[in-house]
Amino acid sequence: MLENIFRIMIVTDDNSSIHQDIHQFLARQAEGENCRLITHNGVLQNELLPKLSVDLVADQSLMIAKIKDELKKDSPYSLVFIDFKTPLGTDSIQFLQQIWAIDRTVQIIIYTNHAESMCADVLQDFCNDNLFILKSFCDSFSIQQLLNFFARKKSLIRASEESARAFNLLNATLQSMGQGILVMDLRGNVLNYNSKFLSIWGLSSAKFKTSNEQEILAHMLGKLRTPDNYLYKINQLKKDIHAHSQQAIQFEDSNMIIECDSQPYKVGNEVAGRVWVFRDITTRVNLEQRMHFQATHDPLTGLPNRTLLTDRINQSIIDADRNNSHLAILFFDIDGFKTINDNYSHEVGDQLLRALARRLRALMRAGDTISRIGGDEFVLLLSTLNNSKDNKFNDVVNIAHKVVASFKRAFRLEDKEIKLTTSIGISLYPDDGKNTNQLLKSADLAMY
Repeated sequence: MLENIFRIMIVTDDNSSIHQDIHQFLARQAEGENCRLITHNGVLQNELLPKLSVDLVADQSLMIAKIKDELKKDSPYSLVFIDFKTPLGTDSIQFLQQIWAIDRTVQIIIYTNHAESMCADVLQDFCNDNLFILKSFCDSFSIQQLLNFFARKKSLIRASEESARAFNLLNATLQSMGQGILVMDLRGNVLNYNSKFLSIWGLSSAKFKTSNEQEILAHMLGKLRTPDNYLYKINQLKKDIHAHSQQAIQFEDSNMIIECDSQPYKVGNEVAGRVWVFRDITTRVNLEQRMHFQATHDPLTGLPNRTLLTDRINQSIIDADRNNSHLAILFFDIDGFKTINDNYSHEVGDQLLRALARRLRALMRAGDTISRIGGDEFVLLLSTLNNSKDNKFNDVVNIAHKVVASFKRAFRLEDKEIKLTTSIGISLYPDDGKNTNQLLKSADLAMY
């Protein structure tokens, strides 16, 4: 479509004098003369008429063909001048309908000398916003005002259509998003939302539309494992309308984890409301947790590996220094484990390691860590011991006896009964080492 061009067609027929006057005036406008709107007293206004393009057509049949051709070229006419020499009747109405069947947006000015009452009688059941009836004689000022009126109208229609297309595109984009969207003003009125928002929160469209802010919030809070935390954040955002927020919230019944982003939106320079974005991050969080578990745990037994053990020993040393307390490391392995693998197979050996891990977990106190650091080697971290010298040794000895006893009870695997023994080395912090490596090395050497 030609941008900023107001295309005009004049159907000349045989009333040449009127059409020549109109054409001459429009031609001057098209060439740039007197393009500003002029009032009756001759004062120039700042508002410019659109750029004009004027075509003459000899008769009405050619007019129909021309309108079709230009519409196909995506260069439609905006305004058509027609002179009806005969009184308006059914044929006239059918002719106009034929034009609008081709292009419903084209605006038509009809010249007629016939009585207004006759026109009214014919047109009383025929209404169209794109039709304007004018007496045949019309001065330049009137023509200019008409052009200005129709150009403004065309511009408003185009702006409205563009706004409608933009809104439909925005709404389609909103509905197709994988995140739930909720837009509210500062008074708590819902301005927009999408179907994903309803799906995440288990809301029906009918219920949502008839609920107020408090009812919607109550429904959402009822879904959460820790609703008080979410409610506190909402209240904080109401107090600070400029604040941004991001938090993860977990549902009570489905274990779904939702990332909730909230940021203000502005109209001009003033905050007018808030946009909420809800993303289902359950899969991502579960994957991250699995990856973290795999990075910090032994794949065979599920016990903490050397990486996690080292981190926990480091933290226990910090706590011991802060509290002036002690910790102990018990390093032990399975005596003759290679023989078990050779005699019963590696598969049985793996089953034995898993069974032993389950027994050792049962010995754990709150805060202790049992770890498999490789092969048949295990480390038990006792992170809290009694401060007195005698009591701290008693704690360690008692746990060591329990470890030995757990090995002595026979393991039944694949109709086989296997008895184990173990060797244990013990180191104490800070007596036998000042850091993790020293404590593990001291405990390992103590085994022999």
